[in-house]
Amino acid sequence: MKKIIGFCCLALSMVSTSAMAVELSTLNATTFAEAEKVSTPGFDKKTEARFIQYVDLNAAKLGVDNLSLDAYGWGRWGVNTGTATGDLSSGYIMYRTPKSNGYVKLGRFYDFNVTGVNQLDGLGLGADLGAGLRLTGFAGKPVEVSELRGRAVYGGTLSFKVPKYIDLGASAVREDGLPTYNANGSIRKDFQELVGIKGWASPHKIVELSGDATYNTVTSGWGEQRYNILVRTTDYLTLNGEYQQYRLNDYFATSTIPDLFSATDKNYKLFGGGLNFIVKDTTISGFYRRYRNDIEGNTNQYGAQVRSLFGSTVASIRYMRVDPTEALNAPIPSYHQIYAYLTMALTEKLHGDISGLVDLYDHKVDRVNRDYAVKTGGSLSYHITEHFRVSGELSYSNDIETSDSMSGSLWLRYHI
Repeated sequence: MKKIIGFCCLALSMVSTSAMAVELSTLNATTFAEAEKVSTPGFDKKTEARFIQYVDLNAAKLGVDNLSLDAYGWGRWGVNTGTATGDLSSGYIMYRTPKSNGYVKLGRFYDFNVTGVNQLDGLGLGADLGAGLRLTGFAGKPVEVSELRGRAVYGGTLSFKVPKYIDLGASAVREDGLPTYNANGSIRKDFQELVGIKGWASPHKIVELSGDATYNTVTSGWGEQRYNILVRTTDYLTLNGEYQQYRLNDYFATSTIPDLFSATDKNYKLFGGGLNFIVKDTTISGFYRRYRNDIEGNTNQYGAQVRSLFGSTVASIRYMRVDPTEALNAPIPSYHQIYAYLTMALTEKLHGDISGLVDLYDHKVDRVNRDYAVKTGGSLSYHITEHFRVSGELSYSNDIETSDSMSGSLWLRYHI
């Protein structure tokens, strides 16, 4: 509750300074009200209701033209429990240098780098070095996202870019006080250290190559690797291929939820490809993926989708098949899936959409004793003014996780 009050006071103080040569660039506020009825096998039926408030504010020219303040936070009140929670997700001041596209920021912020996303209270900086090179860095105290949190986190990214041809980057991040685990659950080191690389290249206008990989320096292994190729054979036909590999001993060794995601010597691989064919306002696509999973067994996934544009209306239907796994220790249910959606502009200010999904399983799923699952929903959105919009959503699901669930929500969005 203190965080909510503190955030509100901060927001009010920033707005009040607009009369003191501070330019209020943007203010986004969203009020979210939701009621949900859930029935889960093995548990009592429950009905929940909640209100959530989001606020996103940007104030520029804090005394000088290049100094700004950004803040984003939320507050939640549970109607059933009567409890209130909230958080200041980000709140920092930033100074942009007149040259070199540089910046210095101080406060709570997210750093997006090759190895992942870090939320911290600290210092961030970056600048262009010339000749296509750019360097960014950060250091501070990690924001708690689970029961585990390190004492300090720091790192940086060096990137190189030639527009239209190549974009490369390398990051290194270390968090002291957050354990790296062995496969048996014991602590290997009292810190986590990851190095990541990413790249995009287009040696010819019809070809794009991209990929990223993360290396765990503590376990001395590549936890994650992902590579893609895109080929534009004509203006109407595009082909793509992908390959992914996860070494779970290296990937989950840095998990912040070790009881749920634990390091193991098992591996996971995926490879496949697809195509997109465009005929006027219609796109026809197909894909195939081969999954090789040491834990749940190997399987195939393939399907096709048709998406068409009719003026301001978009309609799409997709079919997907998941084959039975080639192992009996922990098989994934095999099924056929059909998904369709329709979005439309009913009037200039009123927009709506409706969607439906059906899973048809090869065998009955024990926990719900049936061989199908259904999910459907729809929403309406009305632009009252240029800056104010109200929308509502209603959804229903009857799947293998919840035997019967219905929820409705109302959104109020304000933007200046």
